[in-house]
Amino acid sequence: MSSSYRNRRDQSEERTRLSDAGDRKVLLWSGEGRTQATLQRFFNEYGEDHLKQVTAVCCDMWDPYTKVIAERLPHALLVFDKFHLIRHLHNAVDEVRRQEAARHRKLVITLLKGERYLFLKNPENLTEKQHRTLSFLTRFNLDITKAWLLKEEFRLLWNCENAVQAQRFLKTWFRKVGYSRLKPMKQFVKLLKNHMDGILAWFDTKISNGVAEALNNTAKAISRRSRGFRTPGMFETVLMHCMGGLQLPQTMHKFL
Repeated sequence: MSSSYRNRRDQSEERTRLSDAGDRKVLLWSGEGRTQATLQRFFNEYGEDHLKQVTAVCCDMWDPYTKVIAERLPHALLVFDKFHLIRHLHNAVDEVRRQEAARHRKLVITLLKGERYLFLKNPENLTEKQHRTLSFLTRFNLDITKAWLLKEEFRLLWNCENAVQAQRFLKTWFRKVGYSRLKPMKQFVKLLKNHMDGILAWFDTKISNGVAEALNNTAKAISRRSRGFRTPGMFETVLMHCMGGLQLPQTMHKFL
């Protein structure tokens, strides 16, 4: 495969994009790479006057980014994205399923074969057939059943009215995970405890990376529709024109 920028499989994958999660919901900046240096470049270009106006930042729990944000925006509230959190939970549940399926294979049992997404989808999104299969499997005392029940109970976290209620809910949920003795779920609890302040901050702001994810999908569509770009700078320019909410200049022609 050619190493030119134009022929990369997906130019939108390894980029740092910053978006406005407020009323505007537009792309603020885009830069190549997912590194601390890239994020530092944004802060340098954005300017101290603008940075002082930032009251909250929503991101995933990637330590290199959170360290830079804490350094450059010490006055802003750091909020961890709820959807990123759910992704970690789903990974833990799926790891429980994989471990149990591996044990079953040694005993020539195919009970969990092909049922990965059955335990990850929300119940309201299951088909009638999937509902019947899930109802059948939950009759057994399986580890994946315990993990699935814990996952479904965790969804109630977002119904808490404030951070105090959420903290009490999590304390009870952590205890139930401990009783389950499921190692992947206990590792997820450890992750939550290490990032508790940013998780509870969601209940004060209710912001998420939903806007950023939508813009990411748009960026992928732009890259594929254009069959790639020759340089990173050209890609950044096109992204800002399409998603940055820039004011277009007046043209000579008007179409009625």
